[in-house]
Amino acid sequence: MSQKCNGYLSGGKGKRLFYWFVESQNNPSEDPVVLWLNGGPGCSSVEGLLTENGPFRVAANGKTLNLDPYSWNTFANVLYLESPINVGFSYNTTQFTASNVYNDEVTVNAKYNALINFFKKYPHFKLQKFYITGESYAGVYIPLLTRKILENRHENGFNLKGIAIGNGFMDLYILAATRVEYAYYHGLFGLDYWNEIQETCCRSGNETLENRCDFPLIFSNHTMKPQNHNKRCALLVSPYILHSVDKIDRYYIYNSCNYTGYLDGGNGYRLFYWFVESQNYPSEDPVVLWLNGGPGCSSIAGLLTENGPFRVAADGTTLNLDPYSWNAFANVLYLESPVNVGFSYNTTNLPSLMYIMMKRQSISNIMP
Repeated sequence: MSQKCNGYLSGGKGKRLFYWFVESQNNPSEDPVVLWLNGGPGCSSVEGLLTENGPFRVAANGKTLNLDPYSWNTFANVLYLESPINVGFSYNTTQFTASNVYNDEVTVNAKYNALINFFKKYPHFKLQKFYITGESYAGVYIPLLTRKILENRHENGFNLKGIAIGNGFMDLYILAATRVEYAYYHGLFGLDYWNEIQETCCRSGNETLENRCDFPLIFSNHTMKPQNHNKRCALLVSPYILHSVDKIDRYYIYNSCNYTGYLDGGNGYRLFYWFVESQNYPSEDPVVLWLNGGPGCSSIAGLLTENGPFRVAADGTTLNLDPYSWNAFANVLYLESPVNVGFSYNTTNLPSLMYIMMKRQSISNIMP
């Protein structure tokens, strides 16, 4: 088991940045040091540790941790740093003034100072290869931090080898414009709607989309809330910019949609269902109802062990994708029945499932 350390690093002028450092499981003395930053701004990097690339995953009970076999610290020493100040466990010992209000420059300076103090605290890692990584608004922090490190490389001595940005927030104007294009080119709405958006929001010409369309002016703040510049345009594009269409994973839009809930079976019967859309063409592929038998076997067993998109992993706590799932070319409905099987239940005082099965068995015994 690799060593794990946490505590505080000074970011300068009363700034105390919380960090969590996990050594490599492979060769800590030779493997690279990787700084991970979540975005926001305002997202804790401990979220990255516990839900993205760290050695742990929070278990379903919310109280215990499971090991993640795909953790980045399999082959790297990873530093998770919480910033800006007051994010997570990071805090400030001084009062805010005009000179230390939140902005990108103040935040980057605090990160830089924290890194200086990290390598003072752990000098045996300073000569190892160093990488800066992160996501979302870290797309702003990482280039600024990299520039500051390179401008001061002769005094800091960092062995910086590279940076990596995932799903980066780079430029608000380009982001606002390209999200509309992205939604259209990935089929979230059709040609007629796209033409209406262009007629309402854009001017003719050879300029780039962000310069001739009103998307950036409408979504001109970090929360992407529609402004009053062009209300009709805002009404057209906001469902795809703000919500990216309900039930679609913004980070993996080609993933099939999964729906669960209850269907009314009459007489107080509430039947639990799990519906998985086709990975191919949901609007044209067939709908298939799957039922397990028994009587008394849950159809969720079919979903998780026979023909569904998932398979329960050997650890019993995670799921693997099944490349042979029926939903590769069909929309599949898994329905739990009879009532009281799985999550299905009865809201009335009708006879229980066991009573009905016993009655049926007694009738079959007397029939020739």
